[in-house]
Amino acid sequence: GHLEYPPSYNAWLYRRKGAALRSALRGRAVNSALDIGSGTGWVVRQLLDRGAGSVVGVELTQVAVDRLRLEFPALSFHQLDVGVAPLPAQAASIDTVTMLDVAYHLVEDSGLDHVLAEIARVLRLGGVAIVTDQFGTRDHPAADHVRFRSQQLLQRRSPIALADRAV
Repeated sequence: GHLEYPPSYNAWLYRRKGAALRSALRGRAVNSALDIGSGTGWVVRQLLDRGAGSVVGVELTQVAVDRLRLEFPALSFHQLDVGVAPLPAQAASIDTVTMLDVAYHLVEDSGLDHVLAEIARVLRLGGVAIVTDQFGTRDHPAADHVRFRSQQLLQRRSPIALADRAV
């Protein structure tokens, strides 16, 4: 959620994220998961509640990583910039990758290209990558640190097949 937005908006946002996650994971076992942009740990909790055998998380800030490590001491969290650094997983080792509402923070196309290539590298054959964002019909920068992209642009740039659906 966002501290500057009313609780009703944040509640709606998490309901939408939950619906997207449930829809994408319907009928799938989650054995190994990598959560990009773990933030407060909400997605990590959802994955664990679905029976994930292992979850690894990445976050940009060390303070968030430290909090996540306190909340989930049995899991592994890494501080890194996903726009330039390799994801902390071996090739073809993860069956579920989540990146919920993170893509818009990658304002440079090179950063988006990098993380999409990394997702493709770590994802097992038959795995699923779940990426949510405000995928509209056009690209537009909303602020210096925010760039919304169209779903069509994301599909063109992605080295993996993306489902064309909204939840």
